[in-house]
Amino acid sequence: MTLLTSNIIQLEEIRALLEKVPEGIYSTKREVLSGASIGQHVRHLLEFYVTLEQGLKANVVCYDARARDLSIETDLAYAIQVVDKAIVFMSSSFFDNNPFKRNITLRASYGVDVSVDIDMDTTVERELAYCLDHAIHHLAIIKISLIESGVDLKMETDLGVASSTLRYREICAQ
Repeated sequence: MTLLTSNIIQLEEIRALLEKVPEGIYSTKREVLSGASIGQHVRHLLEFYVTLEQGLKANVVCYDARARDLSIETDLAYAIQVVDKAIVFMSSSFFDNNPFKRNITLRASYGVDVSVDIDMDTTVERELAYCLDHAIHHLAIIKISLIESGVDLKMETDLGVASSTLRYREICAQ
């Protein structure tokens, strides 16, 4: 399975999950999330995909300067539309010419008090891996909140679990 396919599958799983989240739970701030909501975590992880798409067109990706679209965290139907747009992009002709090794710039600022941007060399492939790992991390957090909220996730046992962990579990089960 390719990294691109893994991202598309992850986005499809996010979409399927969002279709199961009760509207009232989605935007409710939860103590288990340190006062954040599931919607805020969904917004955060989706904005990385949106930022990557925009950055690939400009050859500079800066997750720090992403637009914060607050509608994603409060409007479940809109969040699903954003997921659908990300899936369309990941399935688009942009990836037909195998741009995965193409060099791009990652711009970031790692200080709270200092707004000095650092430019680093990266590739399309590395940023796809980052978006996938980042989404898995936030899905694990979202899963905790959904379980605490009483949402039945028996079918989503692998939600928020890295593929390396799934492989390790399989080896241990043998």
